[in-house]
Formats: sequence, structure tokens, C-alpha cells
Amino acid sequence: MDSKWHMCRLAANESGKVRWCFGSEKTWTSKLKVLIFLPIILLLVVLTYLLVKHLSTTTLTNQKINRQTNSINPGRQSEVSSLRHYNNDDNYELKQYADETESLSTNFIRRIYETLNNNTVRVWDNHLSPEAVRHHQGENMAKYMNESVDPCHDFYEYACGKWSEYYPIPKDRSGFDTFELIRENVDYYLRELLEETENQTSASSPLKDILKRVKDKTEQYELYSPTGHKKLSLYDKILLRNNKTVKLDPILKTKSMYQSCMNEEIINKRGIKPLLDLLAELRYWPVLQHEWDEDNFDLIWLLGQLRLYNNDILIGEWVAPDMNLNEYVIMIKQTTLGLPRKDYYFDKEFKKYIQAYNEYMLEVILELGAHPDQAQIDVEDILDFEIELAKIIPNSEDCQSYTAKSYIRSNLREFEGMIPEVDWTRYFSIILEKDIRSIPSNLTIITYCLNYVKDLVALVEETPPRTLANYVLWRFVSNRINNLDGRFNLAKQKFHDILYGREKNPPRWRICVGQTNSHLNVALGHLFVKKHFNEKSKNDTLIMTRAIQESFKEILAESQWLEWETKKLAIGKLDSMQLKIGYPDLILDRDLLTAQYHDVLINPDLYFENCLNLLQHTFRKEHWKLGKVVNKNVWSTAPTVVNAYYSRHKNQIIFPAAILQPPFYHQYFPRAVNYGGIGMTIGHEISHAFDNRGRLFDNEGNMRWWWTKNDTEKFDKISKCLIDQYNSFTLPELNINLDGTTTQTENIADNSAIKQAFNAYNKWLQENDDVDLPIVNVGGIQLFFVSFAQVWCGHTKPEAIKSRIKVSVHPPGKFRVLGTLRNFPEFARVFNCDEGTPMNPVQKCKIW
Repeated sequence: MDSKWHMCRLAANESGKVRWCFGSEKTWTSKLKVLIFLPIILLLVVLTYLLVKHLSTTTLTNQKINRQTNSINPGRQSEVSSLRHYNNDDNYELKQYADETESLSTNFIRRIYETLNNNTVRVWDNHLSPEAVRHHQGENMAKYMNESVDPCHDFYEYACGKWSEYYPIPKDRSGFDTFELIRENVDYYLRELLEETENQTSASSPLKDILKRVKDKTEQYELYSPTGHKKLSLYDKILLRNNKTVKLDPILKTKSMYQSCMNEEIINKRGIKPLLDLLAELRYWPVLQHEWDEDNFDLIWLLGQLRLYNNDILIGEWVAPDMNLNEYVIMIKQTTLGLPRKDYYFDKEFKKYIQAYNEYMLEVILELGAHPDQAQIDVEDILDFEIELAKIIPNSEDCQSYTAKSYIRSNLREFEGMIPEVDWTRYFSIILEKDIRSIPSNLTIITYCLNYVKDLVALVEETPPRTLANYVLWRFVSNRINNLDGRFNLAKQKFHDILYGREKNPPRWRICVGQTNSHLNVALGHLFVKKHFNEKSKNDTLIMTRAIQESFKEILAESQWLEWETKKLAIGKLDSMQLKIGYPDLILDRDLLTAQYHDVLINPDLYFENCLNLLQHTFRKEHWKLGKVVNKNVWSTAPTVVNAYYSRHKNQIIFPAAILQPPFYHQYFPRAVNYGGIGMTIGHEISHAFDNRGRLFDNEGNMRWWWTKNDTEKFDKISKCLIDQYNSFTLPELNINLDGTTTQTENIADNSAIKQAFNAYNKWLQENDDVDLPIVNVGGIQLFFVSFAQVWCGHTKPEAIKSRIKVSVHPPGKFRVLGTLRNFPEFARVFNCDEGTPMNPVQKCKIW
């Protein structure tokens, strides 16, 4: 190409007129005119297209915003049981209610990445042969095993004894296990999707051709910014150039959210101003003010405003299905605290955590500009108030939403009569964003632990307004500093190091993947499912689920203690169970995706405000359902979550795309491995329908007593065996026993699941031959048990165990293996364990 072409650009000559090329005046040729004007015309075509798309999408949004079929609605813990492992990493995500992140399927060694613990992450490749897949799985299973241990003495150590040699706990985690390994693999995929330079799903082929011709060479090769993350595509930039706030395209919103989180240069430059501006809108934080007028303090208004940002402070409020009616109603419950458990505030052994909490508060408040002397006084008052608040927080077993004893159903007028000190009508008018006169007196309210609310009113009345305002806003600020600059992330990390043993923060990209996936998981799921999910796994899992359901149906029919009337209803509930596998149809429908996020505004330069907008979106989405009929087709989680769930209110089990991957499942694995992995997971979720909570709900998801009195009494009696057994398990490093009551639902599900999966696998073997894995020195049915055990391989730091052991419904992975297999006679038979050995005790517990 002539070098003079490279010099041709817009310029102005001495007369001020536009001159097209440096150098001598040139006569315009027809070819030059075409080359000059064609890009302009093409850009006009693009802008016209975008305008039409905007108008059509706006119309579409109005038409589709009421469509909720197959959408995603995260469930609260009160109604959703999960398989979730014990290592729940320490809340660097934005999520308020539900559990976790992402998925992958049938892939291995497509890329090798350096992980945070200096090991390599193996990412499964769709194109590997069956032999290669089995070779890699056999290699993995063999390296985790400690074959020097007698499997009849400690099967967990036998199956997982060398896990920590390959996966020491990274410094940015409080634990590392199989679930974390899968999530880490998936996070790399999500990072790739979010950093792709071309948004291939956002434009038609003709439009992409136009954009390609418009793009200049500088744009074409400018892939990376100085901060190290990829820039948006030209198509994205055209949308953003005039106004950076993204209003329409959900994929562009998702990428822009990630970009805003990754742009630490802008975040650091903005500093604390976004938070201070927000606090000014909330009528200021006393600890930062030299003068604060307590006469103008309005607690109801402040709590209402913070609830709009999806924060539950002092009062737990949310919208969920009523237990006995098919409509969404308001729920009221106790609040959460700043420390993991209420006994942290009282027991001497936790004194160092109280001191760390005090220092953390003080450091944050000083960084925000408070006067040191006044800050010290206010922090002491905040902590004293939280200690008093902890005293009135009921124990979890005394205030569970699934027990009728704690369930009080009333209308707004009756509720105000029970707690007249609070103007509830005004509170609900704020959070529902309605005129106070339009709040109906017959608004349904479900209350759990009414005594807590009464005690809270008494505590508030004896607390100075300054302390109340400081505490409430501290709890809000402690969440919002996640979205500020590195000073605050460092302060939180130091606190979490003492609290959980997490020595450093995760890398920035991982934080941003987690943030983006927490709030825009449907849109991100669209990208993930289209590129990385294998439909074969969806169909295969459905077949296995049906087989395991049949297995459990046989177990119910053969039960010696369950009366026929209850058996018949239990089998009916099993037959009515909804199966959700992979992803909802919404994921692949761009129009429905656009409607899903129609009210979300994202600006790639305003990370703090983006987080607020997403919190408001989550809150509005939840409260939009108020008074509406429950749609039982709605998913309770996103396809990118590495977990599985059962919803009591919908009688629905969900297996997101993310969990349908190794080591849980692969289409080329031996069936023994698949049944030990995803098969046991399927049985676990099915069993939740018949555990001590699930049995309170019928086949339609309504709470009612459908068991006979005799069966109820028998269930409680035989359940005590499991409670006592798990109470006896001790963590030697902490000298702490498990809580068999708190973990009862999960223990019932685990013990039932192993039998369901084992029976289904043996039934499959009657008509099929299985294959073995190379390298690993077990095969056949023994491989089934090793596969089950290795789902729970992992280890956790003592600080993290201590924070969860009395409140987590999931026992540590080690005891999920030991407790389950000690109660299963077939395990002892397969491994030839003599009666009386640790893995074959004489006394066994059995419910199903």
C-alpha cells in the first residue's frame, strides 16, 4: 500500500477549512470519495439499527416483563436445601441470600493455568477420546488416595489422604476442597467469556461485517488496556460512546459490570467520594460528623432506605411463598450479626475476634475521615449495642421457618396491634415505594420469632439515637466498602485473616468474576451454556435421576416402619417432583434476557453505583412478586452454580450445569464413578423431600401434616440415632464435637442417598457391563465408594471450622463420608470389613 495513504486523515488548513490529507492539495477522485463517505454512511446505518433496536426492545420489555416462566429466583435458606460442601469461602461475593458460582461440562486439559496454590488447573476438553478421559480420571483418583490406610479403619483417609499434598490451602482461602477446585476451573472460563473482545451474540452477521469494515487498525490490534484486562469490542464502544450507561443489551451490561470492577485505576481515583455521597443522601453518619442533630433521626425511614438496597439490618424482611397458600407474602424474622455466631460475643475463647472486629471498625471509620477521639468512643458504643443485640437473637433451632410453633400469620392491622411501637404501615410504604395511603391493612405478614421483634423494640427504646444510627449505618457501610479502593479491601482481609484464616485477598479478576456472577448470573449463564455446556450430560443426568427415583420408590415401599397410608402419599410426592437439569429455557432467549435486566443500568466507569443498582434490582425483583401466585416452574438458582438444590415449596430438585462435570460426572466415566458422584448427589436432593424438614411439606409444596401420628413418632425416634451418632464425632484439632441436631437434614439426606445410588447402579449392572479406570487400584463396586468419598476430599483451616461448626447445616466432608458408610452394610460387605471395625460398627442408624 502507498505510504501516503497512511498519512491521510482529517486536518485543517490555514484558512480553517477541512483539508483531507497532509501534503499538497489533491483532486478528489470517485474512488477517494467512496472510501471517505462509505464509513460515514455505514456508521449511520449502525446508529439507525441501534435506534430501531432500542424502540423494539423497549416495547418487547413491556410485553415480556410479566413473563416469569423458567426464570431464575434465588431461594432463601428457609425453603431451599443444598448439597453445599462445608468450605463456604468468605463472602467476597455480593450475594445476600443464596449459595455460590459456576459450571462446566465434559472438558479436560484444554488449557493449563497456574492456580493460586501453585498447582495446575486441569480443564476438561470435549474432544478427548473415552480412553483419554478415563486415563485422566484414574490418574486423579489414584493420586488422592492413601492406600497405606486400611479402608475398614478410616475410609476417608484411604480415599482422600493425599489430597492436601496436591492442593494445600491457598492463602486467599479458608479451605480448599473438590467444590473449590471445580469453581476455580469454572472461574477461568467465566473470565474468558467476560474478557472476550468481540460480543458475537450481540449483533447480526451483516452488522458485524459492517463493524469489521469500519474498524481501523489501531482499534483492531488494541486488545489490552494498561490495567491488564481486555477492552470492550467496537460494537460495545459504539453503544457506550455517546452515553456510557448501558440500558439495553444484557450481555453488554454483564461485561461492563466486570470491566467496572476490574478498573482499579478509576476506583482508586474516585476514592471514598461515592460512599460519602451516598451517606449524605442517607442523612449522614454521625461518626463522621462533628455535629449531628439527633432530633432529625428517623429510624424507620433509614431502615426502609437501606432495605431498598437489599440490606436486612435489625429486621429480617423478605418475600417468599406462604407455607399453606400459593402466593408470595412478606416474611419477618431476626437479623444477622457482624460476627459468625452469637457466642462470639460472650465466650472468652472468642475474645480475640471481638478485639479484631473492634480494630476493623475503627480502621474503616478512620479511613473515611472520622476524628480519632470521637471514632473510638462511637466504635465502643456500636460494639456494646451489638453485644446487647446478640443477647436477644434466638438460637436457630428455636426460630426455624419450617416449624409451625414459630409461625404466626397475620395481616398488617393485626401485626401493628402486636407491636404498636413501630409504624409498620410507613415502613412498608417505604420499601414497597408506595403512598402510605395505598398500603392495604390486610397485607399478609408471616412472622418468625415474634419475641425477637418485641425484644428489639425494647432495646431500641433504651438506646441513644446516635448509637442506633452509627450501628445501622456501620452494618451498611461494612458491605459497601467491598466496592471501594484497596485500603478497605486490605482492612477487611486483615479482619478475615483472624476470623477465618484467610491470609490475603483473592486476585482482582476472581473477585470481579464472583461479583458479576452473583448479580448477572442469568446473562453470564447464557454465555457459559452456549459455549461450554454439553447437552449429552443433561440427557444422561435425567436418565440417572429417573433410575434413582425408582430406587427410592422401592426403598419407601419396602420400609418396615412406615404405614401404607403414608407410603402412598410419599410415593405420590416422589412422582410429583419437578426435575430441573442444566439451565432454564430463559438462558437461551435473548429477548427474555433483555426483559430480565430491563431496569438495570450499568456504567463501565462507576463500579460503586453499579453495585447499588444491582442490589436495588435484586430487591425490586423479589418484591415484585408480592401477592402474586407462586410459579413453581421458576428455577431457584443459576446454571453457573457449583451445587445442587431441593426446594420444599416447589417440590423441585435442581442440578445446575456447573455441577454436571468431573469429578461428579462425565459421559465417558465408568458408571460406578458417575453413580458415586452425581448419582449420590441426585439421591441426596431427592431425600430432602423426606427429611425432618421436607416431610412437613406435601407434594404441592404446601406445609401440612400428611404423615400419620404413629409414623411421625417413629421418625422422630429413629432420627435420634443419627443425631446421637453425629454428636459423637469429634474434630481433634479443635476438640469440638459436631452438632447432630443442626446437621440432621444433611445427615438424613447423605445416609439415604448412598443407598439409592448404590441400588440404582447395581440395577444398571444387571443389564450392562461397566468399564474400569486405569491406574487406580480399585474397580467395580469398590470404585463406586471411592468416587463417593472423593466428592468430599478437602481441608479447612481451624479458624473457619470454628466459625461454622455450630451453625452450618453441613458437617465437614470427612464426617459426611465416615458417618454415611458406617451405617451402610453393603459398604462393609464390598470391602470385607469385619464387624466391630471402625467402618463396620455393630450399631448402625437407618431411616430410609
